[in-house]
Amino acid sequence: MNIYAVNITNKLDADLYEEFLSLIDDSKRAKINKFKNSDDKIRTLIADILVRSIICNKLKIFNEEIEYEYNSYGKPKLKNSKEFHFNISHSGDWVIGVVDNQPVGIDIEKISPIEYIDIAKKFFKEDEYNWLLAQKDREKLEYFYKLWTLKESYIKMMGTGLSMPLDSFSILFDTEYNISIKSNIGSERERYFKTYAIDKNYMIAVCSEKDNFIP
Repeated sequence: MNIYAVNITNKLDADLYEEFLSLIDDSKRAKINKFKNSDDKIRTLIADILVRSIICNKLKIFNEEIEYEYNSYGKPKLKNSKEFHFNISHSGDWVIGVVDNQPVGIDIEKISPIEYIDIAKKFFKEDEYNWLLAQKDREKLEYFYKLWTLKESYIKMMGTGLSMPLDSFSILFDTEYNISIKSNIGSERERYFKTYAIDKNYMIAVCSEKDNFIP
């Protein structure tokens, strides 16, 4: 497993933006052009370029040779490559990606003051909600984002998108570093999780089928 991060605090100039646009496929270019917000355009573009650069570097192929295929929920995968899996996420000033030889999911969120208790009550399972309420007040916001990114990373690894509700499974903490999952599906395979703090204002979570995380 490898995790990559790109800070986009420094905005792209117009020429480089157009050059990057020319390197991606027509459907992604059309999607980016529909965004009203320039930051959304840049984040999505850099995410696509990040994946392409990783593929070219690791598999020793040219950008023009990259072909994607999609599952029924729209999750992309490199065509004709059973042992190359990737996932990307972006928030605020960061674009991140993860690659592995099996399905993997990653999520990043900027830690911002929000009405997290109301959100947790609406979208989390009861045991997660009660666990969050039991944390120290000064830590609750951080732990909310930890739970949220962990849950998103699992959904993204599964590749099911919005068809899998956030309250259809629970993320459980035996200790700070022993994280497990309890699903409504009885025969849930074991999954592995790890969180990272790329800086004090962001939370990252990764979900994998094996415990091979980078430190």
